[in-house]
Amino acid sequence: MDAFLNEAHEAVGQGTLSADGIRDLFITLSRTHPQTARFVRNWAERAPDNANAQIARAWSIWHEAYQIE
Repeated sequence: MDAFLNEAHEAVGQGTLSADGIRDLFITLSRTHPQTARFVRNWAERAPDNANAQIARAWSIWHEAYQIE
C-alpha cells in the first residue's frame, strides 16, 4: 500500500496525477466496509509515523463520522 501511495504522491509532484486523483485513492480507503476500516485502523496503529497510514485513517474517521450525521 505504501509503495502504491508513494508512487501516487510522486505522480502528483510530476503533474501526471491531480490532487483530486490522489484524494480519490485515499477516499477509497475511507469506506466503512468492516474489512477496509479494520485494515486502515490496524495499519495506522502499527505505523504511527507513517503519513500515508495516518491520512488514510483520518479519511476513514471522517467518513464514519459523516455517516453518523
